[in-house]
Amino acid sequence: MIKRAAMAVAVGMILTCSGLGQDAHYDVSVNGIGVLSKQTTGNQVVQTPTQSYGVVGVGEVRLNSRFAVQANAGHFDNSQKYATGTLDYRVQSTVTELSGALVCRLFQTKRWKPFLFGGAGVLFFNPDN
Repeated sequence: MIKRAAMAVAVGMILTCSGLGQDAHYDVSVNGIGVLSKQTTGNQVVQTPTQSYGVVGVGEVRLNSRFAVQANAGHFDNSQKYATGTLDYRVQSTVTELSGALVCRLFQTKRWKPFLFGGAGVLFFNPDN
């Protein structure tokens, strides 16, 4: 009897979570990013940034069927190498990104969901040494 009651409670919780997941008013995701930069040369200095990876978290709240508010937070490590004819420098840093936007969905079909996206963001550079 206790096993059946426990199973009924577990199934009820799973169905409740599934039902809340279909609400579609909130969206949260975690994404990986790649930071791919090119080498540049000028004034006899060669700048070589490192290739790195990072993580971005995204949260969205839908206000109604057409408008949503979205916030992003990301973080990655970055290193810049500067080489002249005689000296080499390396600047290691971390970069944090915070941004927010308003998302407007004018219409949608079964296959297409076009949107307009406008907002602002800020990058924080924190040199390590």
